[in-house]
Parts: sequence; C-alpha cells; structure tokens
Amino acid sequence: MKHIISFIALLSVLLLSNCTATKKSQESASVNISGTVSDIQPGKDGYTAKIVTAENLVYFVTISHSNLTTPDQYKTVKPGEMIKVKGDFFKLGDENHITVRELN
Repeated sequence: MKHIISFIALLSVLLLSNCTATKKSQESASVNISGTVSDIQPGKDGYTAKIVTAENLVYFVTISHSNLTTPDQYKTVKPGEMIKVKGDFFKLGDENHITVRELN
C-alpha cells in the first residue's frame, strides 16, 4: 500500500510539472506591428481587424476598450486604413493573433 501511495504522489508531481511547462510555452510576447486593415469582424466589446503588414504577414488583432492600457485610445478603423498596434502576441493554430494594448 505504501508503494502505491508513493507512486500516485510521484505521478501527480510529474503531471503538474508538465502542465506548468505547457502553460509557459503558450505565454504571449509583446510585439509592435503596423499594417493595412483588410477586414473587420465586430465583437461584443470591440472588434477584430485583419492586418496585412508590408512584409505580407497577416495578423488578427483584437481591439476592445477593456484590453487597452488607456481606454480612450479606442477608435474604429475601416478596411484600407493603416494602423499601428502594440500588444500581446500569440498563435492560434497557424494564425498570428494580437490582443491590442496600445492603438495608434
């Protein structure tokens, strides 16, 4: 019985350490990009804009009052506009996403 309890404890530690390592690898990094808005998808608290950079990279940037460092930076953009954003980068599948913290 003592060996079973020791085994379960060791297994629990291994599983928890693996979950922590996976979470750290998915953390976001802060990035700055600029590009042209090609599409807008409205959301409940803002919108997601598809941005194409000069290097022809595509980013989906989520812009909302609650995510901006200074909420009065919020503005609505239109396709064809050039914008600059700073925020938290993450990948969702093969797509590049940014949660916008600063909007210029």
